[in-house]
Amino acid sequence: MARLTFVVAVAATFVTSALGMVSPGRVAVAGGSCPTGSKPAIIAGNFKCLRVGSSCASTHHVAYRKLGFSCVNGRLHRYVKPHSTPTTTVVVTTSAPAPPVYQDGHYVGTTSQFQPISFDVTSGQIQNVTSGDVNESCNPPTNLYGGNVDVPQYTLNADGTFDVDWSGNGTVGASFPSTFHNVVTGRVQGGIASGTIKEDTSFEEYGKGYICSSGLVTWTATLAS
Repeated sequence: MARLTFVVAVAATFVTSALGMVSPGRVAVAGGSCPTGSKPAIIAGNFKCLRVGSSCASTHHVAYRKLGFSCVNGRLHRYVKPHSTPTTTVVVTTSAPAPPVYQDGHYVGTTSQFQPISFDVTSGQIQNVTSGDVNESCNPPTNLYGGNVDVPQYTLNADGTFDVDWSGNGTVGASFPSTFHNVVTGRVQGGIASGTIKEDTSFEEYGKGYICSSGLVTWTATLAS
């Protein structure tokens, strides 16, 4: 009976000794144990204690990543999962060019001097601009009658506006040389048009000089056909 007790005591001692092989403050896995703060691991078949700052081989980055580490320049770092960057999709759309603001056709109207004015709009061009008399007042006091507008063709701007400006030489009466400066402006929108005419003339008659101007003569016209 005493001998049986001894065997049990020896067995108990052996178990206690086996459990005491792991020192306090260490973590064990199959193959070995590591100090607290290190992570025991099997890397490429070898037992390793992994902790931030310990040496590593980049060839085993997949194994390190599974354990929460990354190998950078031969040293272990805590692996931080990168934040996904939201992507922005830019959609560029092109719209068809806006239709012209004006309508093609023949326009007829009058000026503020109660004279006729007419023209044609065709494919972005204003053509055959003609008017009745554009009368001018002069200094010294006198008046010029006539001087009608005659513009063969001019390109309309995209917004339907136009501004024709020209100068030249002519005659007043039958034989008195003159110089002139004429400006015709306007805008065609839909089937309606409006604008201004200004004519300036200077001439000399029997040694006496005259400076004349119509001032701004307004006009309006509508689409006739």
